[in-house]
Amino acid sequence: MSSNIVTFPDICSTRGSFTMRRISSDARTPRISELLRCNDVPSDSELSEFRDIIQQGPGRIANLDQKIAHTKELLEALINHRNVVEANIEDAKVLSSPVRRLPPDVLRSIALETIPSPSEIMSIIMTIVGSPELWSSVLLKITYRPNAPLSSFCRPLFLLVLHLERSRNVPLTFRLLNTTRTAEHPFLSLISARASSIKNLYLPSNPDCSLEGLACSRGSWNSLHHLKIGLASDTRIERIFDSFEYAPNLRVLEASAKKPEEILLIPWVQLTQLSLRASNALDLEVLRRAKNIKSLEIIGERDFRMSLSEGYEAISLPFLTSLTLWLEAVSMDFLSFFIPSLTDLFLIYALMVEKPLFSRLNTPNVITTLKLTRSQLDFVSTEPCAFPGLSSLLNSVPHLRHLVIASGKALSSDDICTLIPSPAQTPLPRLKTLDLRGCKFEFHHSELVDMVNIRRQENNPDIDRLETIYLSAPLSLNGLYRRLWKSLRDGGLKVVYGNL
Repeated sequence: MSSNIVTFPDICSTRGSFTMRRISSDARTPRISELLRCNDVPSDSELSEFRDIIQQGPGRIANLDQKIAHTKELLEALINHRNVVEANIEDAKVLSSPVRRLPPDVLRSIALETIPSPSEIMSIIMTIVGSPELWSSVLLKITYRPNAPLSSFCRPLFLLVLHLERSRNVPLTFRLLNTTRTAEHPFLSLISARASSIKNLYLPSNPDCSLEGLACSRGSWNSLHHLKIGLASDTRIERIFDSFEYAPNLRVLEASAKKPEEILLIPWVQLTQLSLRASNALDLEVLRRAKNIKSLEIIGERDFRMSLSEGYEAISLPFLTSLTLWLEAVSMDFLSFFIPSLTDLFLIYALMVEKPLFSRLNTPNVITTLKLTRSQLDFVSTEPCAFPGLSSLLNSVPHLRHLVIASGKALSSDDICTLIPSPAQTPLPRLKTLDLRGCKFEFHHSELVDMVNIRRQENNPDIDRLETIYLSAPLSLNGLYRRLWKSLRDGGLKVVYGNL
């Protein structure tokens, strides 16, 4: 074998000059390359040389490793030294600046020139106060006092009128807190008078309140975009909702009425976002009118089942992309819905149940984002894991790329195991982002590292590599797993710490 000569610079520690030190590098000879390309038998001398290489090789490698380590230490020391020199140069530039030699009275004059005068400050304040956007949001709390003199309404009414005048023509946001029956309250008359300027309207759900005073504004809600109404079970809802029949820009509706099917004259077809409280399957029938919605939130009460009775045609929501379900039960029958465009699914469970929380989605889907939330339990669960049945759910969303899990009950190793691919099944083959900031762990953190390591392997063409993981705090790791976790991060895994 021949010996090629390679040179690298050597640094003189006293003068900083460079000298070239020669290093021998054993390279493959043409004869070796020839033997590797054919089946010829090496000669006795060549065999002897090969044995020497095999015997002496480990020692030479150890010697080279030692030199490499020494070179790395030298390189790191030189880089640190260079950084110190750069810092010294910057310090010297700052300390030698002519500004430091200015007299104190000059510096004082410069500082005083940067402070605005009282008139300038007042002008800025008046500009802010005169901005109509500052007055575009109104929170009204209406209380009723029996036998109160009329004069008691004058000052609040004057302040409200002044507030509305300062808002000029900008879109308004009204939040109304009603505590008593105030159908004829002057405040409601003012709201009706400004109905054409109101963009967002949030009305209460107090059983003693009456909003029939808004009925006179029917046909005036030209700018209304977001309507939120919460009503008690004994409230007559027809007249209230019918007030908004002619609202050409209404897109977002949040309704907590007990019988949403009685809401007749809302312009359902133009809604793009809907929040609905439901107690039974019949409450979902109202969705047939809102066929153009893109975002839907359903707040299910106890024993609510997200399924239609036999014989009912599936509800078609072809443009729906985001669905949020607040459930106190576990039934999710997506066969009752035609939602081909759904990409974001958020499941929020309020009560602990003994049977599995999650079941397989029984329709093909293109869901790419899934958020699972389980609220804090008030009693001890007999289940070994926080999310029983999670494996079935994950195996039914093959296109999922972003998974967010939040739980009042700490995650167990069983929960983490559902994310580990195996020869039998590959859950979430397209997963890119995993968010666990809303969880505590009741397992050794090394199990999480193992799961992430498997999902970071490059030699598995059936699984996309996990790119980002969100955690509430750093992991507690020792020895091998600490080095493995560091290696994963150095290899491109993005780890983000913080609260959800």
